[in-house]
Amino acid sequence: MRSLTTLSLLVLAVGCKTSANIAEDTGVTTDTGVTSDTDVPGPENGAGDTVLPENTGSGVGSYQVVARAEGTDTTVGNQRFFETDLRVDLFDDQGARISGAEVSMSTLAFGNVALIEDSQNPGRYEGAAFGYDRSYNLVIDGPDGRFEATAVGPGIHAINPGPVPVDAAEDWVIRWDPTGATFCEIDTRGMGNQMTDDDGEFTVPAGDIDQEVGEVGEERARITRWEELALTGALPGSTFRVSIEVTKNDIDTFDSRVGNLDGTVGHDGDLGNLAGTVYVLAWPADLDAQGPPFFVATIGDYPTTTTFEINGLEPGDWFFRAYLDADASDAGLATPAGPTNGDPFDEWDVGVDPNQTVSHTFFFQDIW
Repeated sequence: MRSLTTLSLLVLAVGCKTSANIAEDTGVTTDTGVTSDTDVPGPENGAGDTVLPENTGSGVGSYQVVARAEGTDTTVGNQRFFETDLRVDLFDDQGARISGAEVSMSTLAFGNVALIEDSQNPGRYEGAAFGYDRSYNLVIDGPDGRFEATAVGPGIHAINPGPVPVDAAEDWVIRWDPTGATFCEIDTRGMGNQMTDDDGEFTVPAGDIDQEVGEVGEERARITRWEELALTGALPGSTFRVSIEVTKNDIDTFDSRVGNLDGTVGHDGDLGNLAGTVYVLAWPADLDAQGPPFFVATIGDYPTTTTFEINGLEPGDWFFRAYLDADASDAGLATPAGPTNGDPFDEWDVGVDPNQTVSHTFFFQDIW
C-alpha cells in the first residue's frame, strides 16, 4: 500500500529544510528519508548507525505472524525519497485470520505507525512510513494479549551500472554497495528477476539486455536486499522481513553488433534503356516504412554502376525499398522522397543477425 503520494513527499521535503539541505550537501539519508540524487549510500539507519536488537518474539505465542517492512526509493527531480510499506498478516492456530487487533510498527528515527486493517482483506494490517530505517519494532495487541518482535534489515545500497550507454553486445556488469544481506534479487527489463548472492556484483548476459533495432534502448537495474527473521516466539511459519529496494532508471543501451547488406540492382529488358540514380532506403521493419529512412544507399550512374553497400544494420528485421529516379526529381534532397508515378521500384524485407552480411539483387520489372 502506497499511502504517500509524490505530492505529499514533496510537501514533507519542503517542510524539512534543514535535513533536506544536509541531504543535498552530503548525499546521505536523513530522518526525512531524502537523499541527493547520487550513488552514495546513506548511513544504514535514518537515526544513525544504531539499530534495535533483534527480538524473535515475546509475549503471547498463539498468533501466526507474517510481517513485512519493505523500503523503496523514488526520485523526484534531483531528490531521492525513501518510503517503507508496512504490512502484517495475522492468523490464529487454526489458520483463520484475526480481525480487530491493534497493530503498529515503530523505528528509532520515524516513531510509531499504527497499521490499519484492510476492510477488503480482514486480518491484514497496512501502513506506510516516510523514509527507511533498518530496524522495525512490531507490536500486536490481539484477542490473546500482546506480542512484540523486532527485525533488522540491510542498509541502503547504491547501484553502479558501469559505463553508459551499455553495449548489448557484451555482458553487463552491475555493482552495488554495501553488501552482505542474506537475500538479494536483481531485476532488469531484459532479464527479469533473478536471485543472487549479495556480494556486490552481478553479470547480465549480453542476450538479456533490453535493446531494440534502430533505437537507443533503455534499461534499468533494480536490486532488492532483505533479511527475514523467523519469529520463534510465535506460531510456526511466522516471519518478519525487512527489505530495501533501490532502482537505477534511464540506463541507455546500444548494440555494437551490426550487420551489412551487399546489393546489386538490375532491370527487365522490357523496360528499355533505363538510366538515372538508384536509391535504396532502409527502415526497421516494425516502422512499416514510415518516417525518414534510417539508411540511404545511392548509385548515381545506373546502369554503369549496379552495386551498393549498406553497413551498420543493427540486428533485427529490416525493410528495404529500391527505386530508380530517372527524372532527377530527388537530386539534391537530404532524404529521397521515394518512388513516384513512373519510377520503377522493388522491395525486400529480411532479418539481419549480429555480424551477418546479407546479399540481395533488386530487380525492376514494371513501372507504376
